[in-house]
Amino acid sequence: GNGIDSTPGRIVIHYTANIRGDLNLLPRLHTYLRRLRDARADASQRILLDLGETCAPEVWHCAATGGRSVLIGLDGMGYTAAAGESLSPADRAKLESHVSMALVFTGRPYVQGDLLFALHPTDGDGHLCVCLTPTRETRLENRLLTLAPLERGYIGEVVIEGGSGQYRLISSAVYTLPADTPPDATITGVVDFIVSEARYFQRRQGED
Repeated sequence: GNGIDSTPGRIVIHYTANIRGDLNLLPRLHTYLRRLRDARADASQRILLDLGETCAPEVWHCAATGGRSVLIGLDGMGYTAAAGESLSPADRAKLESHVSMALVFTGRPYVQGDLLFALHPTDGDGHLCVCLTPTRETRLENRLLTLAPLERGYIGEVVIEGGSGQYRLISSAVYTLPADTPPDATITGVVDFIVSEARYFQRRQGED
């Protein structure tokens, strides 16, 4: 062969948004995301994104951790990247030294393989640009993928085929987290850890 891969790759993106500090959602969300992702085992790339509003300032653990709490949970769940715009530079730096997922914010896109994750539409220079700021609908146009907005408890799924700068949208769907989804024990443990850390930060702030 001439080294050109003629079979287009299949990229599956799952995404969430507007968790707004609901740590109790994460263990059930993880179980369901794993189910959705396992159903797409044929994909050459599986991506997991959060579009932002992970924390809410009125939620105690969000206030105690400067908005880091839920993002630590998402990292434990294997997210690829999350919008980190709401974090202060200091909290962002603290978080980035502890997580392996990428934080995407203005002026700081993240590249993985053929994909470029950015907060706003960016010329990906041959990459497929995945925009983490939700727009009215999910669509793929001129190597720019925009994603429809979601409320808490919903999961978006986008299937794309292609490579080498040529992509097409195969399908997009939104799933509701079923009420009877069992919590994942590992993520329940992660949430317990996050809560105890947040209580520690809260106590220290009270002493200042």
